[in-house]
Parts: sequence; structure tokens; C-alpha cells
Amino acid sequence: WTLPKSARTILIPRGFVTDFASVPTTFWAWMPPTGRYGLPAVVHDWLYWDQRFSRSEADDIFDAALADLSVSSWRKFVLYRSVRWFGGKYWRQNALARQNGEGRVLKAFPNDARIRWSEWRTKPGVFA
Repeated sequence: WTLPKSARTILIPRGFVTDFASVPTTFWAWMPPTGRYGLPAVVHDWLYWDQRFSRSEADDIFDAALADLSVSSWRKFVLYRSVRWFGGKYWRQNALARQNGEGRVLKAFPNDARIRWSEWRTKPGVFA
């Protein structure tokens, strides 16, 4: 398997909103949202938002990034299988959100660290 040539460099805009690895809180004790797999998760979130590649290509790029960063094989397996098994829902939600004009790249950042995403994203002028 070879990455598409256009996937060799993926630029993620400053201000892109991510949750890193979308791991349910129940599992955070052994796999928190950040870790060695945090940056591949950001890339994967961007690819799911941008949708320039197919979903399967996005998942394969994620898998390759996990391997490049020497993520342990059991974590790599769990993360990759999770996006393959459960990612379709999020892929479709992102496509619909984009069609409805939702943004995910901020041009304004909150001054209050306690503000929730659900509130911040409704404020006018925060998206690029």
C-alpha cells in the first residue's frame, strides 16, 4: 500500500478545531485523547472535515501516521479498527455540517478557557 502522492504533505490550517483522538471517556485511563497518536488524530480529524480524500484513504493515512510515530501495535489496531468501524457516522455528519455552512477553522479564539465549544461556535465572526 502506498499513500496517494498528494497525501505526503497535509497542511492543516491554524485554528482547526479538533478533539484529538475521539476516545470515549470510559477508556481514557488506558487511552486518553492525546498521546503519541495525538498528532495523527488531528490529521485524521482534518481529513474527515476536509474530505479531499475518500474516507478509506483518510483512515489509511491515519494508520500510516500511527506507524510512522511508532504507536504500539495494540493501540494502532484499536485506533484504526475504531475509525473503520465507527467513523462513517462522523464522516457523514461532517459532510452535512459543511453543506450547512458550519466552520471548523477559527479566526477568533476565546479569552475565557471555560467556554464550551457548543457556545463558542454559535458566536458570530469566530470562523475563517
